[in-house]
Amino acid sequence: KILLGRVKLNIPGHHNVLNSLAAFGMCLEFDISFATIARSLESFKGVERRFEFKGTCNGADIFDDYGHHPTEIKATLLMAQRRAKKRLHIAFQPHRFTRTQKLWDDFVNTFASAVPADYIIDTLYITDIYPASETPIPGITAERLVEAIKAKNPGIKVAYASYAQITDAMQSVVQDGDLFLTIGAGKINQVAEALAGSPR
Repeated sequence: KILLGRVKLNIPGHHNVLNSLAAFGMCLEFDISFATIARSLESFKGVERRFEFKGTCNGADIFDDYGHHPTEIKATLLMAQRRAKKRLHIAFQPHRFTRTQKLWDDFVNTFASAVPADYIIDTLYITDIYPASETPIPGITAERLVEAIKAKNPGIKVAYASYAQITDAMQSVVQDGDLFLTIGAGKINQVAEALAGSPR
């Protein structure tokens, strides 16, 4: 083993460490110097809609993430829990009826089976499925997803709500030290932007 040196990342998350290691290895294959790789990784600030900081509301940090697959969502929830100083509030918008149908159980388990050692969701809102030009599938709705999550974990605070309802509720709920995260590939980011732009 050869110790090349230390690398600092300015983006959180274990998955980003793994991604950076892969990029690091590829750069070494092309004979790029360690110093150049380290500087490049340290200067990388992330990409839009990937655990993107949007601002604050009542002292709570507001983030947005494009995650729409259960594996992505779980990684983001772990990151959010570690970042939150107090409570974690989530607003999720499923993306596509077909994806929601095929990964139904995975979505339910990701949100309902939170292990205290990993992440605890204090408040979870789910809004209408973003169709992305798809035709609705009977029985595949945000309301039913809420019911399934409640059935799996009766103790979780989860509700179906519109963008406006989520924004209004969170303006009076979030407090200093909380973290509010919108997650999904639709337009749920509008809620994060509305909250970040609301009076502090």
